[in-house]
Amino acid sequence: MTTMTQVRQRCLWMAQNNLQLLAHLLANVSQETAVTLRDPNDGDKGWTTLEVVCHLRDFDEFFRLRAMMMREQDNPALPAYDHEAIAIERRYNEQNLTAVFTDFQAKRAQFIAFFKNLTDEEWERPGIHPERGHFTMTDALMQIMTHDCVHMEQIGRILHQ
Repeated sequence: MTTMTQVRQRCLWMAQNNLQLLAHLLANVSQETAVTLRDPNDGDKGWTTLEVVCHLRDFDEFFRLRAMMMREQDNPALPAYDHEAIAIERRYNEQNLTAVFTDFQAKRAQFIAFFKNLTDEEWERPGIHPERGHFTMTDALMQIMTHDCVHMEQIGRILHQ
């Protein structure tokens, strides 16, 4: 039988492995391609590959900050983030793909280190997610895995045009 500890360890391994998958997806993507091709599902307003990678980088940090709140506070209300506004405010499509991915790798390392060091009690600490309600550290870890998968598929769709 698989224990929650084993599930969490596998998720942390996936969090690291997803960086390698993303590196393979981006290996031959030029800066020009990264800022030009848009998600065909969203037309002219669709995100570019660069915008998606910026989003992944920033939300790794947001997810870690939420988890820190849950560890340090009793059942905190977790902040909501407007991803469209953040993309505009931070000028995602004007950034450098290589620099963004390097920064994302560093943010992911911080994320993994934070979760690896949680005690059994800390894994169960809850918060109130703005969309999902009751939310534990395990939920936070699972959210990042789902988030990675959704956006790696999106990058594949963008680049497959």
